[in-house]
Amino acid sequence: MTCWQRWDFAYGGRLVGDTLKSRLVAPILSEGSAWGSGVAAWHASGDELLAPLEAHRAALASLSNDADDMRDRGLIVDSTAQAEMEERLLMMLDHYIATSKPLPNLTCLEEEIIVAIPSRTGRRASTQYRFQCFLDGYTDSDGEQWIVEFKLRNQLMNADLIQKLRQPRWYAWALAAKSGSTPTGVIIDERLNAIPKPARVLKSGKPSHAKDQLCTPEAYVEVCVAADEEPKPDVVEHLRLRQWQSRTSLLFSDGEIEDAGRELVSAAKLIRDLDSGTLMPIRHASRMNCGGCRYREICAEPSDRLFVDSLFERTVPKRLREREVK
Repeated sequence: MTCWQRWDFAYGGRLVGDTLKSRLVAPILSEGSAWGSGVAAWHASGDELLAPLEAHRAALASLSNDADDMRDRGLIVDSTAQAEMEERLLMMLDHYIATSKPLPNLTCLEEEIIVAIPSRTGRRASTQYRFQCFLDGYTDSDGEQWIVEFKLRNQLMNADLIQKLRQPRWYAWALAAKSGSTPTGVIIDERLNAIPKPARVLKSGKPSHAKDQLCTPEAYVEVCVAADEEPKPDVVEHLRLRQWQSRTSLLFSDGEIEDAGRELVSAAKLIRDLDSGTLMPIRHASRMNCGGCRYREICAEPSDRLFVDSLFERTVPKRLREREVK
């Protein structure tokens, strides 16, 4: 739905004759996955003293698995960069743990759900298309079930934009189709991909009063006191209001989950037409789409076989794989 050409590289295989699996796990993907594992482990731990340790273990295990996966593909993992990523992630986890409230009764961490999409008529399940998702977890509180998603962002999303996200609703549809009960809503727990830095000190030795510095108000006040200078109240207030993380609850309205199921039917129709060759994969180039795309290096010249093979492993397109027995 974002870019047909990117979909074809991953699943269709018409542009290069095969589907492509990146040999490199992008740092942003590895870090995001490790963040979700670590935060979920902290929330799920019932031991207040051991919870931070469980969070560290889960995050480090995720990063280690990604590094091992790249080594298995013949890539060299930069041990220095790996260590820096680990240190940074653990510092971010510690800051999150110190400033966030635990979610009660978080269970079923990273649960995989695979559900057949309804057929076009809606009278039966499709034998060809299924929806797969991985839930970070869900929580039961006061008889209500909430899906929980942990997100690591370069910039926190506005609440009104979060309210329009479709993916959480598709997850809810899948869970309802599997369990038979519709969840109350989805909790989106976002964290800014940054850690507090030391308060700035000018070359003169005086503290900086810049409001854009990424430090805590306590760190700013501390350097002001050390320099025998009065902290500026507006700077303290600005630093105190900075959001390092946010938690937004999406409450589902009547009929909304059924609508999500119909959206997935429409998505399956689009995939059918791309799979069959009825539609030619169109490149949807934009700063947002291309910036984090793993196929951006080969997008303009997908026919350069030597270059493609240096970055990706070739796999069989989904339409040509042997159908699983359902």
